[in-house]
Amino acid sequence: MSRHNGLLSSSSASRIPAEVWAEIFTFALPYPLAVSSFERALYRPSEVPWNVSHACSFWRRTTLCCSCLWSHDTIHIGNDCLALKDPVSLVKARLERARYRGCHFTWALSVYRGRNGALAQELFQVLIHYSTCWESVTLRVLFLSVDCINSLRGALPMLRSLHLTYDAGSKLTAFEACPLLERLVLAGSAGFEIQSGFPWVQLREFIDRRTRSFSDEDAIATYYQNILTSSLNLEQLQVTNTMIPALRKPVSHQKLSYLCICNAEFLRGLSLPALQQLMIDSTFYDSTPQPEDINTILLALFTSSDGCPHLEYLLVTDAFPDLDLIHVFQAIPTLKRLSMRYEHLDEATVELLPLIILALSTFDDTDPWLELVLDAPDYNSIKFHLLPGLESFEMQFRWHPDVPNIDSLVSGIGLVQMLCVRYVLPEHPLLQDACFIFASKEIEQPPEEVLGLYQKLKKHGLNVNIELHTRQLETDGMNMRSLLADEEEDEDEVDG
Repeated sequence: MSRHNGLLSSSSASRIPAEVWAEIFTFALPYPLAVSSFERALYRPSEVPWNVSHACSFWRRTTLCCSCLWSHDTIHIGNDCLALKDPVSLVKARLERARYRGCHFTWALSVYRGRNGALAQELFQVLIHYSTCWESVTLRVLFLSVDCINSLRGALPMLRSLHLTYDAGSKLTAFEACPLLERLVLAGSAGFEIQSGFPWVQLREFIDRRTRSFSDEDAIATYYQNILTSSLNLEQLQVTNTMIPALRKPVSHQKLSYLCICNAEFLRGLSLPALQQLMIDSTFYDSTPQPEDINTILLALFTSSDGCPHLEYLLVTDAFPDLDLIHVFQAIPTLKRLSMRYEHLDEATVELLPLIILALSTFDDTDPWLELVLDAPDYNSIKFHLLPGLESFEMQFRWHPDVPNIDSLVSGIGLVQMLCVRYVLPEHPLLQDACFIFASKEIEQPPEEVLGLYQKLKKHGLNVNIELHTRQLETDGMNMRSLLADEEEDEDEVDG
């Protein structure tokens, strides 16, 4: 400060209005989209208003009048908060200086003994006093009384986002009357028997991370049946820890555009005309196998009366690469991003995978595909039969001891052919990204000419990434290396 006293006391600085100083102070706050998580940790945005207010008396007066500085970041109340000298006064001062602007806080306390228990209750009472300005809240109610939570009913007019970890068996009613609530995240082990306490009709995003607990399939199916029929404005649904069985009655939802689930059974009887992104990823739920007729389920969804005319992204796990899968691709010509993951492999799957690759590389032109790489002539007449607008393609395989190594797929000419004919297309959109991840017991290097073609594609601008996960028998660790990265390093050494 001594080096800058002249600047701060100069006539030019003193003539700057307090409103301008307040605007300058806001630049000390990081923007999540503009800085990395590491830089954000260095900034410690929760400390910015405190640090600025200790510079001088004028800055302190200005900071105390700038409510946006105090309401910008999330207040995290965890066990480390209880170790502070006077956490209650600090939280109260922060909320008072925010002047009832939107309040964002995370309640993650798990220690409720002795002094800490009384201190935790006092902290929560302070938050309850400012409940009318709650806007984004992460709340763990495991050690809070249900009556204490339910006392907030009707006192949450600004709440827009709620992340609730809820393990108790009693019904919560505090959040039924939240007129602005649009985003709901549930975690914990609360059962599915009771459809409790949330304004489903107005929700736009629902993320369910609860474990299945002791709920049976009928209770789970009924629960999600009611959600889809009552949440008419729901646009995003994500269920990561629960295998949802087929619904008991057909359901048509007109606004759901994003769906992430563990198993395809949930799609039986569904009609989703607004769907844009569909992810069926069993890795969320301990890699449970998908139903054998997953392709039939997908085909029924895509070819229903409403269909999915806007689908742009599909992530599917363990879809058997047979003729039905080709029919699935034919039913979704709008697809731009495709991710195929195989967690449970057998020999039949490995044998048919090259046929799917070849099917993705077919086109109307009869010229040799290799010319597309070597000379790149004008191919305006090329028209793909499958996924004509594909921009991103990913394949991922998990190693299985009973199945022969599948990393030879990357060495096959069919995969290179598919990338070549799709990348050199002069029309928009072009294939932009391709990622192949192989988990195998032993590494088999692709032939030099195949690696050379991959390198040529990469130098021409295609973002192609080929990685091998190698299981080391002497250790339990997993090593990963990119074949293309190794090839580039070798070239650099030669050039050097």
